Amino acid sequence: MATCFEDAKVQSAFREHLAAPREFEMVMSGRHLHLGATSIQAANGEYVGRVTEWRDRTNEVSMEREVAAVIEATGRGSFNATRGNLALADEDWAEF
Repeated sequence: MATCFEDAKVQSAFREHLAAPREFEMVMSGRHLHLGATSIQAANGEYVGRVTEWRDRTNEVSMEREVAAVIEATGRGSFNATRGNLALADEDWAEF
């Protein structure tokens, strides 16, 4: 599975046995993903493998960037630019 990842840090982590839970942020096929990996051990403590939770954060990252753009524009005193961004952010947040 490690070869599926472009990020060398993630590849390395998926080749090793996990001593502790690990979390990664990565982009794959244009999607922003959060991976949470935890080891699985047999009753005798032997390492069996891992379970990984994949969470797509693409929409969340998009909203984070939009909010950052609004804050940056406001800091520059560009209130006209923020009105349009705020309307978009409000519309996006309505989904949640």
